[in-house]
Amino acid sequence: MYVHILKLGFEEDHVHMYVSIPLSQPIPYVIQKLKWWSSIVIRKEFKKYLKQFYWEPELWAIGYFICTVWEVNDSIIQKYIEQQWKEDVEGIEVEL
Repeated sequence: MYVHILKLGFEEDHVHMYVSIPLSQPIPYVIQKLKWWSSIVIRKEFKKYLKQFYWEPELWAIGYFICTVWEVNDSIIQKYIEQQWKEDVEGIEVEL
């Protein structure tokens, strides 16, 4: 499976990802694998820190939001991911 993560944006309680997924791969399958793999890596790297906050075996929530690129271009999506925290945290509306 060849998935390319083009841009990442992190917030306190969620992650924005701009991902290129081959048409041959079902999107739910790719999301499941991304969550599974990242959970393993994060738990290994931050085991002691996470132990005080997470007693459940799940790191990520079950749900996700996804949309496909149609009428927007690459630069608009990357700008959104880079600046989304301003809107969420500071309440500043971001113009794309």
